[in-house]
Amino acid sequence: MSGQASAPPAIAGEQLRLFLPHLLRSWHSLTLPKQFIGCSLNWSLMGILTVQTYIYSTVQSPDRWFIKCLVYGIYLLECVQTVFATHAAWAYLVAGWGDQAVLAASPWSGSALTICSSIIAAIVMWYFAWRIWVLRKTIIMRLGVVLIVLVALMQMVSAIVASVLAVTAATPTLELLHQLQAGFTIWLAGSFAADVLIASSMMIILSQIQSETAFSSTKGMISRLMVHTVQTGLVTAVAAGVELILFLVFTTNNLHATVAFILGKLYSNVLLANLNARTHMLRMSDSGRASRSTGSTSDAYRLGSRSARDARSAARIDFQQRMTAEAPVVHIATTVEDDYYNSTLDDARKMDFGRDGITNAV
Repeated sequence: MSGQASAPPAIAGEQLRLFLPHLLRSWHSLTLPKQFIGCSLNWSLMGILTVQTYIYSTVQSPDRWFIKCLVYGIYLLECVQTVFATHAAWAYLVAGWGDQAVLAASPWSGSALTICSSIIAAIVMWYFAWRIWVLRKTIIMRLGVVLIVLVALMQMVSAIVASVLAVTAATPTLELLHQLQAGFTIWLAGSFAADVLIASSMMIILSQIQSETAFSSTKGMISRLMVHTVQTGLVTAVAAGVELILFLVFTTNNLHATVAFILGKLYSNVLLANLNARTHMLRMSDSGRASRSTGSTSDAYRLGSRSARDARSAARIDFQQRMTAEAPVVHIATTVEDDYYNSTLDDARKMDFGRDGITNAV
């Protein structure tokens, strides 16, 4: 009896083994998991952006007023974009549960999500283009800045036009689908190209500045900036490139929707990460200079104290030498006279003795 009771788990395991490949194959044909993962990541990045915005607002940043307005304006746009992402996920996962027609027609919030992402991306790209314009005023860099601005504008306009066509179209036609595919392809390809141009330009500028400076501390700070620029620039470039590949290769399963939900948040987080990292590096540089100044002051104080002690000792020795040189020297001599010797010598002189006699007498 005990041996027969162990048969059902084997059957259940066999059914699970047969069902898992079907479940994995169906993952690629379903849209709902991608929407859920994308919305979850969107909210996670919104939390990170909120923390970064709080950090930026608490430090006393020397940024100009329009940069601060840019930061808070981007944050407000991201709040609106999060609302659109949540509405789109709700339309797919809750309101359209069990309705296969929802997979054919995208909700209006999905198009609004794309519009917000393209606008945020263009603003961040224009900010980095302005930084390149300020750092290097050569003809090549100026042409690169103009190209970045135009590419950013192109990707934003194409995303807006394609999203509006997707929402306003009553019935999707084959021609409309081709237009939408071309518009979204230009949007993603433009984002990828602008990110690569920005990262390359910043790397060239920082490497030139590093070669021009002779201070090791400045070179170290520029090296850290170069690493940070590469890391943050690769985040958005890789995300845009991955979404472009998924959009062009996997045309029937909407795999690109996961990245589409978070692309705008990545640009905003990159902007705040650069601003906060710059402020942190400036504080580290100031603290290093302060510590070196304090060390130099303490060394000077110790040298000054030692010099003062040496001066006092030298003055004391000089005073002793002068006192010794100027003091009167008294020599005391003692003469012993013998009255008997004197009287005998006088008598000898009187008796007219010679020198020998005197010596013998003595």
